[in-house]
Amino acid sequence: MYIYNDYHAYGVLDLIDKRLRSTHYRILKKDWPGAMAYLEALTHFMNAETVWSIGADDGEQVDLTLKAYGACLVATLRALKKNGELTSEKYPSLEYILKGAVELGHGARGCDIGSDFDLVCKGIGKRVFGRMPREEARALHDARFHAWLQTLPEDERKVITEDEREAEVEVAELASKEDEKPWWFDGMEGIEEERNPDFSLSRVWNEYKEFMADTPNSPFYGPPIWDLDKWTEADKKPYAF
Repeated sequence: MYIYNDYHAYGVLDLIDKRLRSTHYRILKKDWPGAMAYLEALTHFMNAETVWSIGADDGEQVDLTLKAYGACLVATLRALKKNGELTSEKYPSLEYILKGAVELGHGARGCDIGSDFDLVCKGIGKRVFGRMPREEARALHDARFHAWLQTLPEDERKVITEDEREAEVEVAELASKEDEKPWWFDGMEGIEEERNPDFSLSRVWNEYKEFMADTPNSPFYGPPIWDLDKWTEADKKPYAF
């Protein structure tokens, strides 16, 4: 099927928008575990589905989406730090969220979009994980991974275990390089407390919300829904090859 060039990109942006709104609601309710769960899913999804950042022709929407994500992330991390809960004991996946956010922010820098949330994550990573030997951190990761693996059905465990073996070879090759550095190596501790207008959640969210109010929230052609699985065969026919 072909509908129009950036259909996929805007469909993904619509998903991100819905989850950002859910995240913002959790933040307003001070439901920090809920906010962290949404942020973890958003971080990995936005890294995996990069079409939203490179395939959409509205650069302003992409920029404001990233800024809204960054403001939600930093607001949540600041609250957890204030509550003494910004630890891997409280949130075992904390390092993966922070590392994923660093990757997301680093990719955005090449396009001059978003905010400095990646620098905040590096600073937190250095403070929280920098005092732990990397060998110990790796052992902890392995223990958590295999504990999680046991919760999956056997057929899924088999596929993931095979993928993990391939990943272990890649990790071993990286570890053999003398210049290997952890993802947070150049982070600045305490940077999350610095004043930055891009991290003022109320300001950033209002700007994002006002922009999205004037942005189409359904496809230009076809039924008013992004999910093609919900289109009928008659709906799809004009766009089928």
